[in-house]
Amino acid sequence: MTVNNIYNNKAAIDKETIQVKKWTLIGFTILVFFYFRPFASFTSNYVWLQIFLSIFWIPTLFHRFDAGRRPWHLVLKGWPVALFCGVSILSAAWAIDVYQTMRSLLPLIAVYGLSLALWARLDEQDILKITYNALTITLFISIAVALVIPRIGVHQSSDAIQWVHAGKWRGVFAHKNAFGQLAAIHFIMTLSMREMFALKRIYYLLMIASASLGLLMAGSASALVAVAMGLAVAAGMRLRRPARLAFIGGAAIVAISAAIAGFDPLQMVASTLGRDVTLTGRTEAWNFVLEAVKAYWPLGVGFGNQSLLTDSFTAHFSAAFMDAHSGYLDAALGLGIFGFVAVAAILWRIIWLAVQGHLQTKERVAMMSVLVAWCIFAITEVAPFRPESVSFVCATIFLTGIFTRARTKPVHPITATGPEFRSDYSLKAGEKT
Repeated sequence: MTVNNIYNNKAAIDKETIQVKKWTLIGFTILVFFYFRPFASFTSNYVWLQIFLSIFWIPTLFHRFDAGRRPWHLVLKGWPVALFCGVSILSAAWAIDVYQTMRSLLPLIAVYGLSLALWARLDEQDILKITYNALTITLFISIAVALVIPRIGVHQSSDAIQWVHAGKWRGVFAHKNAFGQLAAIHFIMTLSMREMFALKRIYYLLMIASASLGLLMAGSASALVAVAMGLAVAAGMRLRRPARLAFIGGAAIVAISAAIAGFDPLQMVASTLGRDVTLTGRTEAWNFVLEAVKAYWPLGVGFGNQSLLTDSFTAHFSAAFMDAHSGYLDAALGLGIFGFVAVAAILWRIIWLAVQGHLQTKERVAMMSVLVAWCIFAITEVAPFRPESVSFVCATIFLTGIFTRARTKPVHPITATGPEFRSDYSLKAGEKT
């Protein structure tokens, strides 16, 4: 075989590999988009669509992988996420309505399986691209629906329950807060994607403008707070370790001093965002939910069974309060002490990895900023811990990646952005071009 033939064959193989990767990214982007459940409020069969779509990623779990990327290794390394899913599955043994739990478990298992398939097959930048592209498609469709078909994309005064939000955009979702979470995650990721992939200025401005429009028209206060906190944490993580620890210590000192001085941060944040100190009646509802948690302690009502208490919520408050209005309380209500432990394990693992400096790459900082926003969403919304939401899908994918790819020891590569902060695709110290 001549040298030219060798090079021609290599070029053909490289071209085929590029094409395979291209269609792989497109295929996974479409899957993630449908797992976001656009227009789910108009059909009751969406869960079965998710299960059907699973046949496209399940074969990935049976491919041959490197030792560290086999699906069962990903499950073990990402044990906090596996723990939450495992407890949810076990809750079927004591659930009030086993059928309701099993139905709710289907999308949970589908989303978790999809995240394993993604991380078993692709790299961090590819997965960020897939998630970002799916978010972009959903955002643009939502904006188009709100502008062209306002009866669907905008809350109406004639709505049976959410009429109080008349005029707020909900896009392809049932509620404005779901659209606000989508816009917030997209806004955070846009800032990160520009740095990693050198987005053209016109494209970057279009993305920022679209996400900003979504945030503004959704009118979700939690989404605005989530954006601010996500970007603040991302900025802190960019610091070198001594400065990062000083940043964390300074924030703790300020918080303790404010508490001693009797400063009420909740009132300040609420007044800044044009909300009352009860967070639109949520604090009173939380007290009622805590009583429900105590009533079903220690096992809870079972995963997905929280909706069975909707009549109790609406009877004590209003038709708008159909759930706990807090992801953390919702998890405790559904899974009891096991849910509390699983959520605590996830939060502890995130904080530990961040403080220890195991997430000091551009890709992981981008994922971490989204996870911070997810934690903020969960304070006032149940969606972050329910598999039918955008924030849950993004969080499950990113948590699986961060827990399974985080280094066991901090690294100190040398780049233009600092010795502890680099992209996984940049050159390490000592490597040659």
